[in-house]
Amino acid sequence: MSVDSIYRHIRSHLAQDVRAALRGSQGLSTSDMIQRLADVANDALHARRAALEAGHTQNSLRAGDAELRALTVLLGRFGIDDLELIDQLKAGETLARAVGQATTRNPAIGTEVATRLRLLGDSQTADALERHAAVAAGSNPEMKEVTE
Repeated sequence: MSVDSIYRHIRSHLAQDVRAALRGSQGLSTSDMIQRLADVANDALHARRAALEAGHTQNSLRAGDAELRALTVLLGRFGIDDLELIDQLKAGETLARAVGQATTRNPAIGTEVATRLRLLGDSQTADALERHAAVAAGSNPEMKEVTE
């Protein structure tokens, strides 16, 4: 793959990827969007370095601009200044999904976690989890018998 083709790919797709990520495309979690922006920045970094090594100063400058724009969105829009935060965000999303699934199967789990969340000062998440537990209890006849 030539430096020129890498540059064309970055030029053609960076703006579209950033716009799609910031629009909150269906099916993309926040960590997915942030990871994609980090990938774009990383790809642009490699393209910039390859262009410099090949003596293509203009392409290097363009790739550097693409890298800077992706990093600016990461820092400005999402406040990401350390890529380890992406892993932490993914872990939090996985934990939330697991709690939601466990609550669907056993609403008492969600109620207990909601109580703990409230004690830790997160009433908003506790309220949402309690609503989910109430819906799950109403739609799960076996659990309804256990909770009555």
